[in-house]
Amino acid sequence: MQNLSFFLLMALSASVGAVNTDKMINCYLGSWANDNRWSSPKFEPELIQPHLCTHISYAFFGIKEDGTFDASHTYMGPHNDWIKRIVDLKWDNSRLKVLAVVGGRDHSSARFSRMAASKSSRTKFIESTLEYLEENQLDGLDLQWLSPGSTGVRDDRVNFLTLLQEIAERFRIQDYEFGISVTGDADYIRDWYHIPQIVKHVKFINILTYNYTGAVFYIGNYAWKFHAPIRRVMSTIDYWLESGAPAKKLNLGIALIGRFFTDPEHPMNETFLFFRVLEKIHK
Repeated sequence: MQNLSFFLLMALSASVGAVNTDKMINCYLGSWANDNRWSSPKFEPELIQPHLCTHISYAFFGIKEDGTFDASHTYMGPHNDWIKRIVDLKWDNSRLKVLAVVGGRDHSSARFSRMAASKSSRTKFIESTLEYLEENQLDGLDLQWLSPGSTGVRDDRVNFLTLLQEIAERFRIQDYEFGISVTGDADYIRDWYHIPQIVKHVKFINILTYNYTGAVFYIGNYAWKFHAPIRRVMSTIDYWLESGAPAKKLNLGIALIGRFFTDPEHPMNETFLFFRVLEKIHK
């Protein structure tokens, strides 16, 4: 397996030194960190070490019913000052890039489908996105349509590719960066992503190589050498490389989160008690 040239870190901040690399280190910042219900004490953009990442992807924005860019599809609301404060980090690191992330796991795939279905609706989305990027001094777009085809629209595969091509052509004129984030499920990728064509139009591809396992699965495949045929990190990355994606465009997704599952039929087993102790310590 080839070495990937770029890496994606899902992080808010860390106490480490400045990064010195020609690789892309793309740190995701969720808008929900601005909500006291999710972050206590409240997280502030100024806590981010501006030299830790080469890029900060701010998630999530959305798509309105009319197909235009939706700045209010975040926990922050449209008038919050977080965007400006994140962009202001570039005063300390002029090489830092700040990207707007449109989509996400909870965003309506149907809205993506409708927007991508025609030339006119794609143009409306692209132009409204450019307008927002320019107004807020952002450096580009991270498009996260994770489930094309999930609403039964077979044309999503072709329309997604057409959308990428048109965004890339328009963004290139104004020197904005453009990349995508995709599911880590290689089986889904095989059905809905035309990799040899996709890589022509994007600067980077964030591959979300996490959340392979949920409560419905009996086996977890998080370890990168875990020998499962599809739902594991190595299978996903290998598939992209073998399908013609250059390693230098691939970002390996690392989720800095923790989860555990309990067995309701045996609530007093040793594993359950261990996690209950950890839970109490961190409350």
